[in-house]
Amino acid sequence: MAIRIPRSLYRMAYWLHSLSLKLDYLKPWKLPRICKAVRAARLNRRRTPSGEEIVFVTDQPTPRDAKVSQALRDRGWRTVLLLRKTPFFDPAPFFDQVVTFRDAWDALLKASGFTPLAYHVVACWSFRTAATLIRYRPGKMVFDNTDQLGGMVRPEYLRWTFPWQLGLERVCMENADGLRCRDLAPAFARRMLGYKIRGKTIYFPDFGWGKGSGASERPLDGRGVSVAFCGGMAVEKVSKEDRYNLYLGIAKAISAGGVPFHLYATVGLTPGGFEDTFSDYLDWSRRCPDLHVHRPVPPQSMATELSKYSFGLYVWGDPLHLGKDSPIHMPCRKDVTMGSRFYDYVEAGMNIVSHDGRLASWLVRRYGLGFQASGELFTQPRTWLMEQAGRLKRRPGIEQEWVMARHIGRLEKFYRSL
Repeated sequence: MAIRIPRSLYRMAYWLHSLSLKLDYLKPWKLPRICKAVRAARLNRRRTPSGEEIVFVTDQPTPRDAKVSQALRDRGWRTVLLLRKTPFFDPAPFFDQVVTFRDAWDALLKASGFTPLAYHVVACWSFRTAATLIRYRPGKMVFDNTDQLGGMVRPEYLRWTFPWQLGLERVCMENADGLRCRDLAPAFARRMLGYKIRGKTIYFPDFGWGKGSGASERPLDGRGVSVAFCGGMAVEKVSKEDRYNLYLGIAKAISAGGVPFHLYATVGLTPGGFEDTFSDYLDWSRRCPDLHVHRPVPPQSMATELSKYSFGLYVWGDPLHLGKDSPIHMPCRKDVTMGSRFYDYVEAGMNIVSHDGRLASWLVRRYGLGFQASGELFTQPRTWLMEQAGRLKRRPGIEQEWVMARHIGRLEKFYRSL
């Protein structure tokens, strides 16, 4: 049963955010550019959109943002990216223009220098920039929440680590002109938490790039079994409390069972760099040659890279499911959320080893994409994987069906309808 979060928490969070914005007005060194940004946004609302142009605004872009932008560009749209921090990949090839900003006020000012059909504002666990743009709205606002907090992350954890982000997230969801929903989490927030979502919504998953080689035709014999994991994760030496997003135990169990395990993680590196961040994994790989820790590859090449392997791992880290004892995540999260790596695995033609969440389980069963993980994955991985894969009847052509180019037209119509 979902835990209903007190409305007082949201009211306090909204008040704190409003106060922080007003306190900025009291800082003499900020006041001139704040007034300039607010005035620019107000004037920009009166201007006529320049045509098929979308401005993406995010503190730090991810491959999913680049994926959407590239699909729009292929259809003749012009895309602009406003970012604060550079990601692990170079975003420039996927956008017509890339502009950096210092803070939320600078983002508002620079966003007001464009007249797009819509602003596509992306946020992940930090909503100051998104809330500021949605509050002063230089144009139509589409809010894109990478990982929803409300109902998905425990309130007691958020109170200690992100004291008002939960309220800001709700402000963004309830006041944007449109919501781009990558999964079913926003519907959960509306139904179970009472969110008053006024804008239009579109369910638009993180489809594939359309650059993969499709389902592999290599024979799946005992010697060809291999498992790969890609995407964001926590690292044990940095985030020990997030044990349901840690994968060292799984990597050790599978590789010790004689099955090659390939890790393609996208995480923020510690000051010591790649070797320091993944030192625990690299230490084990020196003792077990079946563990391979790869440096990140360009996001548009991920599906091609993954097509070398037979199984894609889509499970939570420590146990095989998201348990009630997680200090961070709510149990219902696994039932409604869906990550980009799932569609990378599909595009690569891999068999997906999935957790038991409702959405993921339904997809793998409905389309013959894979099967649920069990404890045998750790005890006898090679035999168990072969047995499960032999029962699959994969839907033909799904690798070419679940790609961004085939569905981007729906998002175009959504932008135009705001």
